[in-house]
Amino acid sequence: MSRMVVNAPAPAPARAAQADDDLHLLNLWLHGKSAHTQEAYRRDVDQFIDFADLPLTKIRLTHFWD
Repeated sequence: MSRMVVNAPAPAPARAAQADDDLHLLNLWLHGKSAHTQEAYRRDVDQFIDFADLPLTKIRLTHFWD
């Protein structure tokens, strides 16, 4: 009779690719999402970057505290 282990730990995820710039980061994030979702998220991110007036790599939580 075999035993099933119910609470076995999940395998470690493969190391995620690191983004070199905002566009690369956005492409990594959107990979595998539908074309409609990608379009909507790109539009949202563009608006956010315009509002923040900083690249994503420079935005920190402290920018939202004021």
